[in-house]
Amino acid sequence: MILDDPQTIARWRAAGWWGDTTVDDLFRACVAARPGEPALADAPNRADFVGGAPQVLSFAAADAQVDRLAAALHAAGVRKDHVVVVQLPNIVEIVIAFLACARLGAIVSPVMLAYGERDLRRIVRHLRPAAFLTLSRWRDGSPAALAARLAVE
Repeated sequence: MILDDPQTIARWRAAGWWGDTTVDDLFRACVAARPGEPALADAPNRADFVGGAPQVLSFAAADAQVDRLAAALHAAGVRKDHVVVVQLPNIVEIVIAFLACARLGAIVSPVMLAYGERDLRRIVRHLRPAAFLTLSRWRDGSPAALAARLAVE
């Protein structure tokens, strides 16, 4: 989604501030240059806040996960310029989510896990996201259940 007028874009291009390289282009270049090297790593205490063992993903493994999530989002109807709400902690999946959305041309709207129902309801009503990526459980609640309930309101 480009919101600036063509004259501003032309001025920025002439100044060298606006190009055609995307985040996905940059990531794919890293994958090609260093496929087996580490790209993403969870904190050692991942299990304490989301469960599961900490992950370390190579660029190639991260790229494969980005492809899978992008394909799943596309199959669910997410397209260029659609909004995707992402409500995840600082785990490798948040980067995968951002890169998958970038690959599709979707717009990520990050939301803190600390937000409650009132805040999320307002965000969902305002953004009308095409998708909502979150956790099935977080502390004593289920962000996914809340997101599903808000999606049908």
